[in-house]
Amino acid sequence: MRMLFISLNTNCVHVSKMVNYCLVLAFLPGGVEVARKFAQENTNTEEHDEFYRIAGISSEHIWIQHSPPETWSPDLEVVSIETDDPANTLKEFATSDHPWAVRFREYVKKAFGIDFSGPPPPLNENIVNWSQTS
Repeated sequence: MRMLFISLNTNCVHVSKMVNYCLVLAFLPGGVEVARKFAQENTNTEEHDEFYRIAGISSEHIWIQHSPPETWSPDLEVVSIETDDPANTLKEFATSDHPWAVRFREYVKKAFGIDFSGPPPPLNENIVNWSQTS
């Protein structure tokens, strides 16, 4: 989903296309508890908000998708962020020395077993982009 934001001032017109970028990560055993603790301690803080401005994120939603017990599949973290540049956002998460980003990378290792400190992961492949027409 793309959103168009236009801001006007007396000197210029700025147009920014926001992208709703989503990703899903499989939790390690015990990772759900790690995620809840990280969210309680590290979101909605000045440091969090500052880093998200740097990374170009205007909105974030995170859900835990619980898998049916009989499937033996891991629970999943479902993440949706709005950003005008997904590649740059992922680069900031992977390489920034901002204190919040450093803690985030430690969290990702504990909750998912992913080393997010190297090159940023490739962007997701969008295979359907449908919208209802008027």
